[in-house]
Amino acid sequence: GARFAIGTTDCVVHMYRAPPPQQRGGRAPPPSSLHLVATLRGHKHDVTSVAWSHQGDALVSGSKDGTARLWRLKSLVEAGHVLGTAASPAVTFPGERWGSTGLGVPPGDDTAVPVLGAVVWSSDDARVVTSSSDSRVRVWSGRTGAPLLELRDAATGDGSAHAREVYVLDAHPLLAHVCLSASYDGTAVLWDLRTGTPIRTLKQPVVDDDNEIVDGRWSGDGESLVLTDTGGRLSVWGASLSAAMPSDVADQVEAGSLTVAGATPLAASSLAPLQQFTRADLTGPGLAFAPEAA
Repeated sequence: GARFAIGTTDCVVHMYRAPPPQQRGGRAPPPSSLHLVATLRGHKHDVTSVAWSHQGDALVSGSKDGTARLWRLKSLVEAGHVLGTAASPAVTFPGERWGSTGLGVPPGDDTAVPVLGAVVWSSDDARVVTSSSDSRVRVWSGRTGAPLLELRDAATGDGSAHAREVYVLDAHPLLAHVCLSASYDGTAVLWDLRTGTPIRTLKQPVVDDDNEIVDGRWSGDGESLVLTDTGGRLSVWGASLSAAMPSDVADQVEAGSLTVAGATPLAASSLAPLQQFTRADLTGPGLAFAPEAA
C-alpha cells in the first residue's frame, strides 16, 4: 500500500500506510483506513518539509532546528495502529523502524539557526538539495547523507546562492544534474549540481515591491518552468533542450523519436520569459478557467 509522511509541529514525522488502490476501488483512502506504522524522531523543532525519493525507499525531512535528516526503512516490527474510529479495514500493516542520518552538524542548543526551508531529490536520487532562510543551498549524497558541495553565485557578493531567504527548490525531471532554486530576492537560479555553479539566473519582471518568489516548479517534460510571487503573479519561462545537443540528436528529439536522457546538458542561453499572468487574466469574460469556480 501507499505510504504517507506528515511533518508536524511536535518535531516528528508520522508515517502512515493505506490499502493498495485495488482494495479501495481506486478511491482516495478514507482516514479510517490509514495505519500509523512509524513515528520518526530526531528533530528538535517543527518539521517544515518532507520529500520522498523517486524510488520511494527513502525520505528527507527538514526542520526549523536548521537541520535535515535522511531516513531509510530498517525493519518491520509489531502491528501498526489504525487512525480513526470506523471498523477496522481488511488490510493491516506491521509497524516500521526507520533509521536516520543527519545532514551536516546540528547546532548547539543555544545557537540561533536558520529555518530549513525546502528539500528535494535529484531526478536520479543520487543527490539531496536543501535550502534555508540564510540564503544558502547545499547538496548532499542521496545514499549516505555526506555533504557534497554548496551552491554559490559570485553575483551575490558573499558567494551565497541568493541575497535573501530561499524557500523554493525543484529538481529538473530529466536532467539529474540540474536544479532550480528561487528566493525572496526576486531571482531564480538554475544550478549545475556537479559543479555547484549557476547555469542561468532568471529575474522576475519588477512591477512593484511584491516580487518575492514563493513557489516554482518545472513542467513534467522539463521544457518550461513557472514561478509565483507575493504580488499574486505567475511567470512562465521556456527552456529549450535541443540547442545544447548535437544537430542529429536535436533532429530526433524534434521528430519525437528520441527520449531526452539525464546526460543531456541544459541550454543556458535559450531561456526567455513566455508570459506573466495575474488573477484578473484568469477570471475575465469568456475564459474557461476561473479559480473561484474551480
